[in-house]
Amino acid sequence: MINSGLTFREAHDRTNSLQNPKLPDWAVIDITTPPDAERAGNVVDAGFFDASWKVAPRNP
Repeated sequence: MINSGLTFREAHDRTNSLQNPKLPDWAVIDITTPPDAERAGNVVDAGFFDASWKVAPRNP
């Protein structure tokens, strides 16, 4: 999925202090893991795009 906004889940709506991004620009989510109120599923991989919308290199 490509993250186009806030990524808080149902369990994070108790207070505004929990309503901040939980995922970076993109993520691969294993949808065979059932989602819950805190997670959309198992995040297999995730990262950021650079200024040209290319996957940014990872720091070692």
